[in-house]
Amino acid sequence: MSRRCRRTSRGSRASWPRFERRWRDICGSSASMLDGVVASQTDVRSKNTKRELDRLGISRVPPGWKLSTVGNACTIRNELRLPLSQEARATMQGTYPYYGPTGILDYLDEFRAEGDFALIGEDGDHFLDVGRKSQTIRVSDRFNVNNHAHLVADGVACTVDWFFHFFRHKDISHSLTRQGAGRFKLTKQALEKLPILLPPLCEQRKIAEIFRTWDESIETLERLRSAKARHHRALTNLLVFGKRQFSHFCITDAETSHRWFTLPASWDCEPLGKLANEISERNADGGQFEVLSCSKYEGFVRSLEYFKKQVFSADLSGYKKIWRGDFGFPSNHIEEGSIGLQNLTDVGVVSPIYTVFRFAPERVDVEYAFAVLKTGVYRHIFEVSTSASVDRRGSLRWSEFSKLPFPVPSLVEQKAIVEVLRTTRTELDAIAKEVDLFRRQKRGLMQKLLTGEWRVKAAD
Repeated sequence: MSRRCRRTSRGSRASWPRFERRWRDICGSSASMLDGVVASQTDVRSKNTKRELDRLGISRVPPGWKLSTVGNACTIRNELRLPLSQEARATMQGTYPYYGPTGILDYLDEFRAEGDFALIGEDGDHFLDVGRKSQTIRVSDRFNVNNHAHLVADGVACTVDWFFHFFRHKDISHSLTRQGAGRFKLTKQALEKLPILLPPLCEQRKIAEIFRTWDESIETLERLRSAKARHHRALTNLLVFGKRQFSHFCITDAETSHRWFTLPASWDCEPLGKLANEISERNADGGQFEVLSCSKYEGFVRSLEYFKKQVFSADLSGYKKIWRGDFGFPSNHIEEGSIGLQNLTDVGVVSPIYTVFRFAPERVDVEYAFAVLKTGVYRHIFEVSTSASVDRRGSLRWSEFSKLPFPVPSLVEQKAIVEVLRTTRTELDAIAKEVDLFRRQKRGLMQKLLTGEWRVKAAD
């Protein structure tokens, strides 16, 4: 072997340990880089999981459950939607329900969807009131849905009942896009990305069965409340217009016809202006009294409690005072039946658009007056009188309101009528409280079962 070759051979042998060390360094560096990439991906997944759990209001996934998304767990069937205008629906009247995002809008003579589904709104203002308004609707059999709701069916890992209950009162505001003041939209893409907790299918079915039992109990109470409410309204109409009188007040069977109603001949019928006076006491010093509003069903309510936000001016100096026992109504909404008796606080304030008035206590019992003014008869009177008003804005001012007729039995008979109606109202309120209690108990149960805090035993 030549000297050159020998040197080369020796040089190669001498450089091999350095090459081996360099190769090990490269491999070690690559392994460290790979470990860093895996760790980074793990961190991202952990952050994503934490974000989704935060959106669901929980800190961990219960043992045996999975965290997934609606798109992966459920089947979205929006191709079954049937957008129709009101004019088109008018020519298709039938028996199959036509749903919007919050309930049935119409009934049609054909159907596009059939089976078991849950609906969740694509847009609407119900997203703003998760506590009181259901965000999902459970539907089955044959029906139709407009293009303002998504249709969700069973998936490989999620039953339609589980989806319905899981999102029924779930705040999904984090996934909504704004469409103007008070309008929000849940796109299909956003729906697919919504996080959802998934227990095993057998546990989903067991939990849904429990909720079904509670719903049936609540529906039974609701039917009882509706029947009691109908009885109360019918009894009110019979008593306040003298169709049914207590025997010791019934002097004669003769009746007198008036424009809007017929009364016993022994009763008076006088214009409201002769029985009550308008009260226009301004809150000139800007006193911080409670602001009240009037609803068409309940009468006066506390504004902040009712609307869940401030809808009134910060400056109350232009508002009107309304004392306990006074009546009031928004002049531009009375045709809806929005009139009330102020019995919430010693003194409150109402918007300047309200008309406030006070009955003469020696002529009219305020509870009797409230019963009369909240009847369907008077809602019709208000509606007709508002339409006929000379006020171009469709308001009913005191000048016209004071001319409306009012039935006036003796003060003693008024108080007897009030006593009977108070009894039936107490029964109705008791059932309403029971319904509310059941609903709150069920809501608490849902919170426990839908998050896995409480577990149920379910057969596979």
